[in-house]
Amino acid sequence: MKKKSLFIALGLAVIVGATGAGSLWAVTHSSVFAARIIDSVIEKTNPSALPVGGVVPRVLGIDHPNTVLFLFLNNTELRPGGGFIGSYGLVTFDHGVPTKMKIEGTEKIDDAAPGSFEVAPPQALQTYLQSTRWFFRDSNWSPDFVTDAQRALQFYAAEGGAQAADVHTVVAITPEVLQTLMKYTGPITIDDVTFTSDTISDLLEYSVEVDFTHKQIPTEKRKEILGKLAGVLAQRMAVISPTSWGALLQDGFELIKNRHVMIYDIDPAVQRSLDALQWSGRMLPGTPDKLQIVDANLAALKTDRVIDRSAVVSLAQNKTGAWEESVAVTYKHTGSFDYRTTRYRTYLRVFVPGNATFLGGDGAMSGDKITKPGEFGQEHEDGFLSVGAFVSVEPGTSHTVTFRFTPAPEVLQAIAAHHYRLFVQKQLGLPQFDLTIHDDFGTTLGQATPPEAPAHFGDGAYDWQGTLKTDQNFSVQW
Repeated sequence: MKKKSLFIALGLAVIVGATGAGSLWAVTHSSVFAARIIDSVIEKTNPSALPVGGVVPRVLGIDHPNTVLFLFLNNTELRPGGGFIGSYGLVTFDHGVPTKMKIEGTEKIDDAAPGSFEVAPPQALQTYLQSTRWFFRDSNWSPDFVTDAQRALQFYAAEGGAQAADVHTVVAITPEVLQTLMKYTGPITIDDVTFTSDTISDLLEYSVEVDFTHKQIPTEKRKEILGKLAGVLAQRMAVISPTSWGALLQDGFELIKNRHVMIYDIDPAVQRSLDALQWSGRMLPGTPDKLQIVDANLAALKTDRVIDRSAVVSLAQNKTGAWEESVAVTYKHTGSFDYRTTRYRTYLRVFVPGNATFLGGDGAMSGDKITKPGEFGQEHEDGFLSVGAFVSVEPGTSHTVTFRFTPAPEVLQAIAAHHYRLFVQKQLGLPQFDLTIHDDFGTTLGQATPPEAPAHFGDGAYDWQGTLKTDQNFSVQW
């Protein structure tokens, strides 16, 4: 939220390079040359992807000017769509060059929203934030970015956003994009503060939230450091050697793969290409089983940066022989109270196939530091069953929430056919989480992907542990 001018001014020359190849067009003015480089990188990093020829020119306004709405997602304040939308940018591209820019905090457009614009917020926002109206800044409540982008455009227009009718494309990015660009520029010193790829996020937040008072900088001028940094970084990105373009694009594709860049376009043909490339952050179907764990930071400042997440997913037969699946999500709060850290408050949702049955759970809370158990809420969203619970975790403590399900009929059919498959989709914007799988099939396994550790061979169950930075498919045959 505190990096709004920075994200656009210094990132725009290459942000679409991180999402496709904008910097190449800006530097070479040759769509053919740039497209060849992009296709070469795709061939090496994602051979199954479709050519990007129709996507990048559209976003960059190569043939016709295109206005893009940028959503800057702060994933240290995690939301279902990748992070809290603390700021946004409106940029018009003409032949690959940004010709018009507007950057501001989302509080400005939300505060100016007409009184006639009243949309009831999701129940969790009403209950745990006492919100009575749903605004642009909270519009990314879905874990499906296409849904979020469409809602963001709707809210942006309804709240009187500039050039709303001209916006054709929505691009969302997290701070990882900025950190990646800094790898190519090297350290930058502004007003005796040296920023690096590793320190830029923390130092910027400290500069605009705390250090400006020590330096006796007026509040209204505390963000000028962002503009200075933006200018230097933009200059350095503009002269990056062509020998770095391939690495830059590879990093860009990795950011997309790990859901730190998402793109939506109102043109159905372009959107189909984005979906085929898996650049759009859509929720994907199960294979047949599906799991997605989704958090929504509710007034917990930037506490997600000190939360260690882990999940244990188990599948086994109960005493009656019926199959049950459990999902246990644990939060470990490794921080302490300070200007950007507090108790962690999240509304946790677990998404499974739509015709699975929720059997019950443990660990839902009714409020902060309240021992009375809370309730689990159930909804059907985008074809999935979501079960939600409020969680509050004090610094230095941990808390686990467990969900139990009867698998969907198609999952039971797969088990009966001795071939179980699970697709785990990582939340947009979430850097990573630890995952443990324990599926007890009671028989010797044949083939498993990813493979088990040798210590688990022959024990009748599939056991896997790892850290997920992207989506993961599991397949077990016996």
